[in-house]
Formats: sequence, structure tokens, C-alpha cells
Amino acid sequence: MGSPAIWMRPRPGTSISTTMSRAFTCSSATAWSMRLTRVQGTLALLLSGYLDFALKPPRWTFENRDPADTAVASPKGIIGCFWHGRIPLGPACREVLAHKPRKVIMSLSPDGEFIVRTMERLSFPAIRGSSSRKGDAANAKGGAGAMMESVRFLRSGGVVAITPDGPRGPAEEMAAGAVTLARVSGAPVFLFGLHCRPGFQLNSWDRTLFPLPFGRGAVVFDGPLHVPRDADEATCEALRLDWQARLTAANVRAAILLAGAAAREPGPVRLPGGHRPTGASGAGAAARPRPARQGGARPSSREVGRRPRPAPGRPARLAARGERGG
Repeated sequence: MGSPAIWMRPRPGTSISTTMSRAFTCSSATAWSMRLTRVQGTLALLLSGYLDFALKPPRWTFENRDPADTAVASPKGIIGCFWHGRIPLGPACREVLAHKPRKVIMSLSPDGEFIVRTMERLSFPAIRGSSSRKGDAANAKGGAGAMMESVRFLRSGGVVAITPDGPRGPAEEMAAGAVTLARVSGAPVFLFGLHCRPGFQLNSWDRTLFPLPFGRGAVVFDGPLHVPRDADEATCEALRLDWQARLTAANVRAAILLAGAAAREPGPVRLPGGHRPTGASGAGAAARPRPARQGGARPSSREVGRRPRPAPGRPARLAARGERGG
């Protein structure tokens, strides 16, 4: 390393105070980075433990699972897509994907490091990178590296999970990365519609949904979907828009499944957006029309149980005396 007189020696034209300030700044940044790493590791440990407990499989429903089971049993790789706001619910698919190695594509941003550590503890190791959008040169290099690593992993028979609207949105707007990966690799694509009840949503750009313990969950699979290797840009764009709509519809279908199950239980039933399910019994059922009253309009509440008054005058006083005398 050398003596302090050598490595602390200022550069020509640089004062001693400037050199010391730079050394202090570097040391502070390193210490802060180490503290941040420890904090992220602790938070990832806590969050992964909570999700592992809250996503217990006995109370989860899987719809259209047979095609997914067939794809998992084959030696070929699979691409799975779910929205960024459903990342906390993604590990619920471990029951279906248990017999295949799996990885999830995560961004290179510092914010993504915390999610990476959490998902790794939930058996979803990360491929660092993200599908860059048009005009986004910052993630172009990372996206290319993630694409190559994903293709190799898919050809070895693994499962690659993608949040196609991440890492910055807009929410539930699919980028082209998923379609491109499917075209290059030739792997089938499954869309994962995910929902839970009860849960709580963060006030974030993607409205991240977290499950609450002892609740219910639903996974709706849509697939397999394929992209021809010779697909041109127009075809890929049409597929992107179609997959985007289908993935949102799968999320809505998962919410309806849970609302139908909740309608058979006491308590209010709500779908995303505050809508009530129709055609269900219980709290979510539509109000039944009351039968019309025969013989004219229904009397008011003041008229019900009221004793008829006699005519005013002397007969009324006689009637009152008769009641007291009786």
C-alpha cells in the first residue's frame, strides 16, 4: 500500500485541503453504501419471511392450470409475465413451477436491489437488467445483457419471469421486451393474472398489492402464447397490445374468482375499482324488487297501527265516555 506520505500526497496543482476533502467524501460514501446494504438485507429478510407466511398455498386457487403443468413437465423453457404491481404475489406460483429452475428479470437500479434480495430468498434468483423502451438508452446495455442471459437460461429449460411494465411504468403498459424474448428464444409465454383478498395497496406508480395473512388468492394462467421467429415489427406490436389486454383481463378474472368465493361468506364484497359483483348471493347480490301492494298504494308508517278517529262533535265525546266507563 505504501506510506501515508505517498498515497495522501496531493496531485500537482491541488491543495492539501482539497485532497483531504475528497478522501473524507469517499470514506463517507463507502460507509453509507455499507449501511444501506445492511439495511436492505435486513428489510429483505423481513419481507421475504412475511410473504412466505402470507402466501401459503392451501387457500390459493389456480385456473387454467393444466396447460401450465404440461409446459412445466416439458424440457423446454417458459416465459412468465405478470404486472410489476403483483411482484409480492408472484412467489405464489412456486407450487406450479416447482420442478423447473426459475429466474426473474430485475432492473439495475438501486431500488431494484431490495426487490432482488427479497425474491432471491423466495426462490426467484435475479437476472439483472430491464427491457428498455424506445428512446431509453440508459438501460440499453443492461437490457441486452439480460436478454442474452435469459435466452441461455430458457434454452437450458428454465423459467424466466418478467414484469413487462417495469421498472418505471406506465403501469400495466407492456414494453416490447417480452415479445422480443419470446421471438428470439422460441419459448412459450404464459400470462399470470394474480390477485389476493384481503390485501393492501401502496400509493406507488404501480399500486403494488400485498397479501394479508390468512387470506385467499387466485392465479389465472393464459397461455401458451407464441411469437413466430420471422415476425416483423408490425406483428410484434400487434402481439404486444394483445398480450397487454389479456394480462389485464387475467388480473380481473382472478379478482372475480375471489369475489365469487367471498360472496358465499358474510361480509361486503368489493372488486378493484369499488364495483360490486352482480349475479351473486349475499352482500354482493343486487337488491330484489319488493312486490306491489294489492288494493292500492302502500300506507305510510304514520298510518300503520293508528286507531280510526270517530267523527267530531257529540258522538266523539260519547265514544270517549264509553271507553272510560268500560
